Amino acid sequence: MKKNLFALAGSLLILCVLTGRYLSDYGTARTGIPLLLPVWVQEVETDAFSSWARIHYYNFIPVENLINETGTVVVSRSDDGQVDFVEKSTKERLHSHELRLEYAVIPSSFLSSEEKKLNIRFASSKLRFSNEEKRLLSAVRYAVVHVDDRGKAVLVGLADNMGTRLIKNLALSLSRKP
Repeated sequence: MKKNLFALAGSLLILCVLTGRYLSDYGTARTGIPLLLPVWVQEVETDAFSSWARIHYYNFIPVENLINETGTVVVSRSDDGQVDFVEKSTKERLHSHELRLEYAVIPSSFLSSEEKKLNIRFASSKLRFSNEEKRLLSAVRYAVVHVDDRGKAVLVGLADNMGTRLIKNLALSLSRKP
């Protein structure tokens, strides 16, 4: 009886944590500030459910500022949503056009040792979309992310070189790495 009770309590705890993560990401996706982060489509696959792609974020942060595997930087947002690096997140007060942005440096076995340093993520790197949208991937140049006050980014779409959204309303990922 005790084992069943512990199993039920553990399952409920996991469900509550996942639901909390989803609701947090959903709130950021709805109310966050939109940014355009440069990406390229790394691979595209189709499974039994839908098509999916893995994107690779271009690194715009100087390598000397990536001291830790995870961290937060301050970026400047232009009117069209594109970002430029400002500094490591040491500022208490930000200017009106500045935002915090979390990052994670992800080791990758298929990249050369020099490229491994630059394999960085700001939000989820894997996304699902309809088979009809698959033809749009060749034009993708930006990931559209929404960022909250703390710098947490949620991937909400993909855009072309003009910032026009090509793929929208992506299902939220439960990945905790930025």
